[in-house]
Amino acid sequence: MELFVYENSAVDIDPKALFITAFKDVWEKYKDKEHARAEFGYIWFVGSYTSDFASYLDGEQRRKEVLNSVYASNQDMLKLDDKTEIAIAKLEELQDTPALSFLKTSLQGMDKVKQFIADTNINSNGDGRDAKMLMDIINTAPMVIDKLLASEKKIKAEADSAARIKGDRKKGAFED
Repeated sequence: MELFVYENSAVDIDPKALFITAFKDVWEKYKDKEHARAEFGYIWFVGSYTSDFASYLDGEQRRKEVLNSVYASNQDMLKLDDKTEIAIAKLEELQDTPALSFLKTSLQGMDKVKQFIADTNINSNGDGRDAKMLMDIINTAPMVIDKLLASEKKIKAEADSAARIKGDRKKGAFED
């Protein structure tokens, strides 16, 4: 089930998603449903692994980037609160698969390797182990990155194909 649809520079919610308490609670916070849709956009940008902001592995940084990049001029229309965070967590939970979980963990590991490289000081008076370790990482990095990118592409393609039906049109609100 595809809960959120991103088309024509806007995020909309599938009506079936409103049967899920976490999303229904966000919907009911607003009298003006355009504001609710804006918050669903925020939830999707922050919580979806297909969002343009998914490359920000740190959740707080991702939230700041979404607010500054997407909602900079209209943050006042959002009522971000605990219900928002519950909805983000529910979206992440519902889209999670073993393959996606493995990919996320792998990307977090790559982020740690990146930080290790940045923090490593090569000791010119030492035995050269630091330099050798960095060279080993640098030599294997292209292969690892290619495999992670291929995995990400495959996972996204599988998710996209699951959301499509005959004739390459999107599933309707009550089709499964």
